[in-house]
Amino acid sequence: MRDSVQRELAKVEVRRRIERYDASLRDERPMHYYFWNRMELLRGFVFPSRMDDLPFPALNKMKWYHKIIKGGSYVGLIAVNMLGLLAWFRAFRRRNFPLIIVGLIPVMIILILGPVLGFVEQRYLVPAYPVLAMMLIWAALDIFSRKPASAGVR
Repeated sequence: MRDSVQRELAKVEVRRRIERYDASLRDERPMHYYFWNRMELLRGFVFPSRMDDLPFPALNKMKWYHKIIKGGSYVGLIAVNMLGLLAWFRAFRRRNFPLIIVGLIPVMIILILGPVLGFVEQRYLVPAYPVLAMMLIWAALDIFSRKPASAGVR
């Protein structure tokens, strides 16, 4: 009983210190608190710096082939994020408004969950992947199905 009371008192003290630090940071460095901190969350959300945040167990508990799969999923995650974003910018350049609207789905998921709500686990990106994959397929079809411009000139 006494341990649980001490534990609750310690939790209250920790919570009080965190709130005091939070208020201090907000007052002393508002640009960092409201903007740069959110941008850092966004960067960490879209481009994770560690593979331990991805599915499967931690790296030290894996066999070599699990590490290869996990490394491949990490590289695939970064590639899908970057190429999907580039495909969305391509849709803007080509003024493909239906694709721009569809591309807003992953962008809004990323912006709302990352900087606004602060949820930066990779599992929250799962709803964005199908849309990003569709954007990549569209961009690939658009790039590779075009006839060369010089083919029609005689």
